[in-house]
Amino acid sequence: MDAAARMHFADALAAALRAVGRHATRLSAAPFTDDDAVRTILRMFRHNGPESELAAAPEDRMLIVDGWSLLRSSLRSAWHFTVFLDGGEPAHPDTHERHLRYMREDIPRESSDAVYEVSDSMHPQRLYSDSC
Repeated sequence: MDAAARMHFADALAAALRAVGRHATRLSAAPFTDDDAVRTILRMFRHNGPESELAAAPEDRMLIVDGWSLLRSSLRSAWHFTVFLDGGEPAHPDTHERHLRYMREDIPRESSDAVYEVSDSMHPQRLYSDSC
């Protein structure tokens, strides 16, 4: 899946939250961002960081972050709620091996709170993997 599809989903989620009166802030993380950088960003957000938008935000605000490999096991405890977007194979062939390794080692789909199939980005579908 390409970055544009991830960004579109996250933007739409933030817009939907705002439409019902929730305060949602959006952030796109660069691919392969190191854990310390991600944790620093989250810490700044949680403690009303220096950015004026964050400092003026209410305490019940939400941060919607999109990015590749943010569901890796080393960051799993950083998130309150996670969404795995299943859009098929990586958009760029150079990332195919990294994608396979990420899926095999970090099992992001299985460890997410929600999974959406987004091959049609205008009509995402929530997938349920339970066996009830």
